[in-house]
Amino acid sequence: MRLRTAGLTLALAFLAGVPAPAQDYPRHGTPKEPLGGPRPVVAFLFKLGELQPNGGSDLWDYHEDLFTAEVGDFDDIAFGFDVILLASSHLEFAFGLEAYEGEVGSVYRDYVDSFGGSIAQYQNLNLVPLTASVHWLPFGRYSGESGKPRAVVPYLGVGMGLLIWEYELGGSFVDLVTLEIYDDYFYDDGATIAALATAGIEFRVSRAWSIHLEGRYLWAEDNLGADFVGFDDLDLSSWAFFGGASFRF
Repeated sequence: MRLRTAGLTLALAFLAGVPAPAQDYPRHGTPKEPLGGPRPVVAFLFKLGELQPNGGSDLWDYHEDLFTAEVGDFDDIAFGFDVILLASSHLEFAFGLEAYEGEVGSVYRDYVDSFGGSIAQYQNLNLVPLTASVHWLPFGRYSGESGKPRAVVPYLGVGMGLLIWEYELGGSFVDLVTLEIYDDYFYDDGATIAALATAGIEFRVSRAWSIHLEGRYLWAEDNLGADFVGFDDLDLSSWAFFGGASFRF
């Protein structure tokens, strides 16, 4: 789809522009070589989980009233990649890409065709967030006394980004005035500024490898085009919950 191609192109350009981090960082924030050699300062995180659209605008409400599909039916698999730069024991910078596609089928709640059959539609929502965020590690990645890496590292984060989106609605519809049944297709897409908050925990399993559990909320909305005249801005906010693995070097 056009969205996937555009999202991949932007993601590659986005990640290519990530600045290289400093070669090392000290135990207490002073320029000093840590015991045991240089510490890892870059990590690549792959994550897989579920994205749950918020569905808080009037287009979502209108479709829920007419069709059997509900906002919760759009909950579906999402995956992502993060490049994480460790600035200090308590601070990280994360540059991320996620991809989600939710497709839902529905029928009219209160209308059938002349043979008593269902009148069916499909809805498809695609989201590709490109984000940059700051992670705060309240207990630090390394022990302040021994300088050894901690086995469990919780973190909190905030950030901003660009959300690329695509929404389509197709199938059979009822003219609510004449009750005529007709086939049609409605489509819109765009890109809008997004904000996010993240909370997660990292479990270190070796010097290089870690397991992650992460939740995030993303705030975003965008105006709709000619196919959806009369509706307010489309709510594109979502929860997402991920598990993943990172390799740090």
